[in-house]
Amino acid sequence: MSNIRLKDGFNFIRLDDNQGTTTTTTRADRQCLFLLDVKRQALSCAISVLLIHPHATFDDQRPCLKKMNCELTYSRCFVTSSRPRSDQVTGHDQRSKFVVTCTDLSNGLTNPDERFQFVVPNFILAHDEKDAIKVGFRI
Repeated sequence: MSNIRLKDGFNFIRLDDNQGTTTTTTRADRQCLFLLDVKRQALSCAISVLLIHPHATFDDQRPCLKKMNCELTYSRCFVTSSRPRSDQVTGHDQRSKFVVTCTDLSNGLTNPDERFQFVVPNFILAHDEKDAIKVGFRI
């Protein structure tokens, strides 16, 4: 699991796919580009993940076209106090696993409502996460 800090808007992650089964693929064929789209909403922060592949519409067996599972996590502990000297430690842990949507972007971005969204409530976000949110990311 890698911890990454995501800013509002588009964030890109490039990973090498070490699970390629053919020896004839080029280095570019084994690299996967992920778009993590962070959108602030009235009561939450939503993160969606897309796998961008230039040949997503073709039915060949390139490594990035395999169904890829993604895991996103968010964790935070904080102290709450309703009255003096009554501090309580509160924790929030969130984890989701899902299949990443693959696209070649030829028709633009798909509607976020048509793909999985990882939603973190605003009241859980740390004070220093107003501009960027720190999440765990694993493929």
